[in-house]
Amino acid sequence: MNGRKILRTELPKIRTSLLDAQGWLCPLCQRDMRMVAPRQRCVDHDHSLTGPSAGAIRGVLCSNCNGNEGRIKRRVLCSQGNLTSIEWLENLLDYWKTHRINKTGLIHHTYKTTEERRLKRNADARRRRAAKKRKGK
Repeated sequence: MNGRKILRTELPKIRTSLLDAQGWLCPLCQRDMRMVAPRQRCVDHDHSLTGPSAGAIRGVLCSNCNGNEGRIKRRVLCSQGNLTSIEWLENLLDYWKTHRINKTGLIHHTYKTTEERRLKRNADARRRRAAKKRKGK
């Protein structure tokens, strides 16, 4: 183990110290942690069972980012193939950056424009009103 295992009673002081060091911002979403309920300020740690960072406290995340970080990590572990999690995520970021603009010139058949979604909403509303009217007679 690389580091000192803390006591549960030390957690509040450590949380505040980490928040001060982070400028009271969530490192992932940059949300002002002063605007987040205290119970939603999560002391994030590495859940790895082995390795140099196993169990290491990394910082304080808002509860939303803390949950998402864990879910993403689990999903990446299923997808990484022969790569490390970090390599896979770096490839994903590069892929997203490369495709910020439409390079193929093609649009997926299930994609709906804002106008198409508006027309569908209106058509659905008309159908509901007509069904309600028929039911009322």
